[in-house]
Amino acid sequence: MYIDRTPEARVKLGICAMDKKVNSKAMNEVIKRLIASEDFDIIVFGDSCIIDRPPEEWPICEALISFTSGGFPLDKAIQYVNLRKPFLINDLEAQKILFDRTKVYEVLKKAGVPIPRFAVVWRERGKPLSATLEEDDAVIINGERFNKPFVEKPVDAEDHYICIYYPRSAGGGCTQLFRKVGNKSSEFFPTRTTIRKDRSYLYEEFLATEGTDVKVYSCGENYAHAEARKSPAVDGRVQRDGEGKEIRYPVMLTKQEKWISQQVNRAFKQGVCGFDLLRANGESFVCDVNGWSFVKGNQKYYDDASHILRETILRRFAPIRFTCRLCRLLKSGEPSCVSEEDMQKLEDDLPEDHKELRCVIGSSLPLPSQSLVTHDWRTGVFRHGDRTPKQKLKMVVRSELFLSLFDGKDPRKELKMKSASELQRSSAIKGAPIEYKSFLLFGRLLNIARELLSGSGEGESDFEDRMDKLMQVKFILERGSHFGGIYRKIQLKPLKWTRNSFYGKEMEARQGKVREALLILKWGGELTDLGCQQAQDLSERLRSELYPGESDGLLRLHSTFRHNLKIFCSEEGRVQLTAAAFTKGFLQLEGNLTPILVNLCRKDAGLLDDVSDASRDLDSVKVRLRKILSRDEDLRGHLETAVPTCAESLVNAINELGNPIHTFEQLYGLLQLVTSQLKSTEAHADPSDTIFHGETITQLLRRWEKLERDFYNKRKKKFDISKIPDIHDCAKYDLLHNHAKLHLDKLPGTSLYRLCGFVADYIVPQEYGITREEKLAIGTKGPNETLYPLKFHDGIRSSQRMVRTRFYFTSESHIHSLVNVFRYTEFDKNHDHIFDEKSQKYLESVKEINFLSQFIFLLYEHYSVPEGDPDRYSVELSFSPGVNFEGIE
Repeated sequence: MYIDRTPEARVKLGICAMDKKVNSKAMNEVIKRLIASEDFDIIVFGDSCIIDRPPEEWPICEALISFTSGGFPLDKAIQYVNLRKPFLINDLEAQKILFDRTKVYEVLKKAGVPIPRFAVVWRERGKPLSATLEEDDAVIINGERFNKPFVEKPVDAEDHYICIYYPRSAGGGCTQLFRKVGNKSSEFFPTRTTIRKDRSYLYEEFLATEGTDVKVYSCGENYAHAEARKSPAVDGRVQRDGEGKEIRYPVMLTKQEKWISQQVNRAFKQGVCGFDLLRANGESFVCDVNGWSFVKGNQKYYDDASHILRETILRRFAPIRFTCRLCRLLKSGEPSCVSEEDMQKLEDDLPEDHKELRCVIGSSLPLPSQSLVTHDWRTGVFRHGDRTPKQKLKMVVRSELFLSLFDGKDPRKELKMKSASELQRSSAIKGAPIEYKSFLLFGRLLNIARELLSGSGEGESDFEDRMDKLMQVKFILERGSHFGGIYRKIQLKPLKWTRNSFYGKEMEARQGKVREALLILKWGGELTDLGCQQAQDLSERLRSELYPGESDGLLRLHSTFRHNLKIFCSEEGRVQLTAAAFTKGFLQLEGNLTPILVNLCRKDAGLLDDVSDASRDLDSVKVRLRKILSRDEDLRGHLETAVPTCAESLVNAINELGNPIHTFEQLYGLLQLVTSQLKSTEAHADPSDTIFHGETITQLLRRWEKLERDFYNKRKKKFDISKIPDIHDCAKYDLLHNHAKLHLDKLPGTSLYRLCGFVADYIVPQEYGITREEKLAIGTKGPNETLYPLKFHDGIRSSQRMVRTRFYFTSESHIHSLVNVFRYTEFDKNHDHIFDEKSQKYLESVKEINFLSQFIFLLYEHYSVPEGDPDRYSVELSFSPGVNFEGIE
């Protein structure tokens, strides 16, 4: 309510801050409203008074708004307060805490406010020495380990150059955040891997926030306005509106966050205060406190803030006469927040038959159809994009040089080595730089291969096939840069071992000795630039299809946390980067993929990589498949055995395949022709010339020579059908990327590609089950996950409206399993399937699951159908076999 005050009764309100801050638009909006209330005489001190005159000569006031900024003499202002004792909106002594990030965290921790886990490395005199150990993918501070990604902040809060270091598994590198310069707020440095050592720094665990930060502006203990913005860690591009302002969206605070706002306000004694929230894993954490801050360009906030400041001061000077609606609200103890008008844009009246997309859903398991309308399933399911050929080498090793890597380890457990630190076994290089350390570690394995090949080892070169494989190991490790990053993997699986029986069980296992192991090297499979572009193009198309005419609305929903978007990926590097490239296009981001991957994509190996439950079934199927394809007879006369499901694509493949042995002999002849032509090309090529993705002619020749050697074992005179998919993969890759540059008649040529394609069209789908029962059994033994109930609200006008989207990126095997689930699941005795007859026939005709194949599930709510009626909800399921490569023939 308005209080009629005479000029003599007005409160003298001083504003002691630098002119630049006082004259800002936000501050002017609040001051204008305070003046209009006619309750105050506003006294602005001004720069000349604050800087040039002593505190004794500053104007006298009853209430004071004062806050520090660049150039502000905080100590002089504190002297003034001690001299005149005005009523303070923001405590000045407490503002000193805001200059030190460690002190800010200490105050927050004492107040019970959630903060990220952190440690400090001091490099200042008088501070305790910090024991710091830096590893490839971690830093250890006084015994506390911070795995990458982690955040590095200067202790000095005035230094805004904050760094985020990424693990090698995500591509490595570092993003440096800084105060906005034009449209940039961060920059990514792909080769920067080591922490800074020039001053004191605070290190904290990285919290994945789905790429959005929340800025909270509290005014008093019981009022807070919150806005979301794109995190500068994602791509560093500042989103601005037509007036050049950074785009931010109001968000609703949770009950916990409102309590946090109260605690920050109280703990720092700042009546007007801004701080940063990170929402991660269902919790909220404060990562920074900024002191005096006002929202920019929000008239409703200016009304509320000025009203609260007015009431706060008048309650101090006129407590009996002052009352108002906001005062009663504050006395009730219920925190206030932004009104719903700021949270939504009202839309036109909806037609009676309106239906609304409620969520984008998917599942890797067959579930009863009624579950579709009661649960929020996870994700549209995608295969990764175009990649370089995957390559693998397996070799049984018995040499002590290899087996010594098991020393001190449990001999029953395999060694998986993906990073330099996992390969490290020599203390002599512990102090070496990370890049040099990685070189030495791979050099050790390379030296083992060289030593064994020289004949000084323990007999690994006794057999011709082992000699060939040692040569391959040597060549692979000599490739250096091609065998690195998130695509490298080395495994040593124990095959035979002995134990020392005089130890207890646990000690016995640890002290045992491995006698024979399987060495597995995997490389290649890198996402290409084309694969990245394919993922981005698909995401942009899906955004317009899933949200027609609402592309900007989708981005707004995501920024306001009402778009519940989660993106999951397996641990394979190509899958991770596909997910990141898709996310980049879907949310219209810019910059390098590593920050996007770390900020927005969640690795879920248990859900997306694990196939252990089906491993025995898969092995059994592969044994039977080898028997079928080992027959020297025409399989067209044995369709009931070869294709018990009678699927159209498989029947067509068998009709082309005919006698498998004859077909394999033709295929082998074509492979020999390819390697012969490549040898001729290599002889006339410049060794430094590269073709697609940095590969040289020599490396391409080695790739095809390995396929020729692996496909047919001359000593055993047997074909290895497991290499058929690899041959087809390489043929497709080179025909798409290298054919025009090499100008070879048969590389891979239509004959090789088509012939191998027919065989692969049969083998690949059958690896996931030959009979209908096997296909369903393997498909349903995929990883399981919890389903969560959907919570619907009162249509799109509600500020509680939530759009749920899940995208799940995985490998080809999971897509095949999912195809089988939806192709063969029957829900009742009438043999009703998920798809109608036309769709079932289409599924059966699909011969290949290509890159970026996908299932998309859309759940709709129909408003024209009464609540409680099963027809109120419907599910639209769509499938695409992925990128079309037919044109390359």
